[in-house]
Amino acid sequence: MEKVMDSGASGFVCKNSSAAVMLSALNLVIAGGVYIPTQLLQRHAAQVEKNEKDVQQVDKRSTSTNEYGLTGRQVQVLVQLASGASNKEIAEQMGLAEGTVKIHIAAAYQALRVNSRMEAVRVAKQLGLIGGVYG
Repeated sequence: MEKVMDSGASGFVCKNSSAAVMLSALNLVIAGGVYIPTQLLQRHAAQVEKNEKDVQQVDKRSTSTNEYGLTGRQVQVLVQLASGASNKEIAEQMGLAEGTVKIHIAAAYQALRVNSRMEAVRVAKQLGLIGGVYG
C-alpha cells in the first residue's frame, strides 16, 4: 500500500469492497481527500509506528492515541499541514516516506471526521491540538 501511495495514488480500495464503499472512496478522493480502508490503515499505522521505534530508539514518542484518537505523529503532521507544507515537504522535515505522510493524514482525517486539509487544520485548532500561530 505504501508503494502505491508513494507513486502518487490518492486512495487504496480493496478488490472485495462493495460498490457503495468504492463510490464513497471515489467521492472522497475527488473532493481532495485520501481514502484508505480503516482495517489497512490501522494495521499499517501500527507497523509504521513499530518500525519507526525500532529505527529511532532515541525517539521516545508514544504509540498511544490522545482523547481524539490521534497519535503523536499524526498531530505532528497536522502542525505541518497548518503551516502550509506539502506532503513532500512534511516527509522531508519529518524523515518519513511521502506515502507514510499520506497515511498519517488519512488517519487524522478519519479521527477528526473531516475530508480536507483545511477542515483538518480548522478542527485541530478548535480542539486545541495545534496552536493558532499557523495559518
